[in-house]
Amino acid sequence: MRAEEMDEGLFGEQGEEGEVGDSHIPVMLFPAIDALLVTPGEWYVDGTFGHGGHSGEILARGGNVLAFDVDPAAVSRGKSTYEKEYPGRFLIVSENHRRVAEIANSHHIRPRGILIDSGWASSQMTDESLGMSFSSDTPLDMRMDPTLDSSALDLLETLGQDELVQIFSDLGEEPMAWLIARNMVEARSRGHLPRTGKELAAFVSAVYYRKGFRRSRKHPATRVFMALRIAVNREIESLTLGITEGRKVLPVGGRIVVISFHSREDRVVKHLFRDWKQSGCGQILFQRGVVPDQAEILANPRARSARMRAFSID
Repeated sequence: MRAEEMDEGLFGEQGEEGEVGDSHIPVMLFPAIDALLVTPGEWYVDGTFGHGGHSGEILARGGNVLAFDVDPAAVSRGKSTYEKEYPGRFLIVSENHRRVAEIANSHHIRPRGILIDSGWASSQMTDESLGMSFSSDTPLDMRMDPTLDSSALDLLETLGQDELVQIFSDLGEEPMAWLIARNMVEARSRGHLPRTGKELAAFVSAVYYRKGFRRSRKHPATRVFMALRIAVNREIESLTLGITEGRKVLPVGGRIVVISFHSREDRVVKHLFRDWKQSGCGQILFQRGVVPDQAEILANPRARSARMRAFSID
């Protein structure tokens, strides 16, 4: 599989946080931290710790960090690095950022800003146990949070055609959602349901090729993989709750900064911020959002679909 196909297949059009060798490249690092207006000694929430790039920059500027991540490896990384380097200034919890208000209050933390980066680090996406790669021979799991009930395979085994159409169309913006879902249900009835990443990629590709699809840079299964991942991890729900719950703990002048990688996510953020402004809760800082500059995209191609939005509380 070509590198371009791997990027699209693993990340479903998203420009998740990339890695080159052992070095990690956080997406829109400086624009995001600049937008937070970090004040030394104040607390900030990193809603998706990952490899800690954003947390590290906040700490470097004198801020304190309450970090969230559902990936056990990310939590372990945070505890073994920043908690030791910055005692009393860094705390990471094994929780989804949807619980930001509850967790912040339980630790008596009143953050001045909240950053949510909705992307996944490439090391999370390439974990063979999750079955997210087009070449994976492991079962379709896709759960970043091991405590979640349903895997991607569970959804394919149990959902009806209309429900699968909704997932592929709404979450993946898949133009052939109905045809893929119909073929999926028919295959399931015959005992031929795709059960691994490799099988699912081949299955979706076959549907496309039968309709005269010609090879392009993007693998035909990209949007289906992305839709299943979003559905399994309840990413839209978590993003919405993280933002709305986060607003509850911010003081006047506090800021919420969100980096999204897909049009569905960006619409959620855009509409929430618009509604808040109309109800007099504060101000939208960047009317059209901020996208990475060409230099960042060249250095980290996975940043190409990122868009940052920010809101200041009145």
